[in-house]
Amino acid sequence: MHGYVVVTFPNGDKIYTKAEGQLLGNGQTKGTGVYIGGTGSYEGIKGSAVFKSNMMAPGVSFLEFEGEREIPGK
Repeated sequence: MHGYVVVTFPNGDKIYTKAEGQLLGNGQTKGTGVYIGGTGSYEGIKGSAVFKSNMMAPGVSFLEFEGEREIPGK
């Protein structure tokens, strides 16, 4: 599995992540992600993470990321 993840925060700021992983079955996925950009307070974000995902309903997943990130000027 590979693709992109966009996380949108309540204030409209976004983090864009390029993700690669493997499907584990039962709506579960695990893999790695690289932060490729952001908006608002996340502009210029760089870093990477491992993630796991659980599908809650069609088109809705719970994602958990753990890793390192750097945001210029912060």
